[in-house]
Amino acid sequence: MIAQHDKLYDQLNERLEGSRRALRLNMRSPRPASTICRRDTTRPSNASYALESDKYLPFRNAQREEEREMKLEEAVSSRLQQAKIEMELPATPWK
Repeated sequence: MIAQHDKLYDQLNERLEGSRRALRLNMRSPRPASTICRRDTTRPSNASYALESDKYLPFRNAQREEEREMKLEEAVSSRLQQAKIEMELPATPWK
C-alpha cells in the first residue's frame, strides 16, 4: 500500500510539473489571455474526474479498510481497559 501511495504521489507530482511547464509556455504565447484562462478552467474538473477513476479505487478502499481497522482496535482497546478496571474493583462496596 505504501509503494502504491508513493507511486501515485510521484505521478501527481509529474503531472503538476507538466502543468507548470505548460503554463510557462502559455504565458509566453501571443494568444489572448482570455483564451488561455478559458481553457485552463476546464483542467481542474478533468483532473478531478481522473482522480475519481477506477485506478485509484483500490487505494481509497485500502484507506477505508485501514480506518475501519483502527476504529475497531480503539474499541477493543477501550473494552479491554474497562474490563481491567472492573476486575480491580471490589465485588462488594465498603460500608
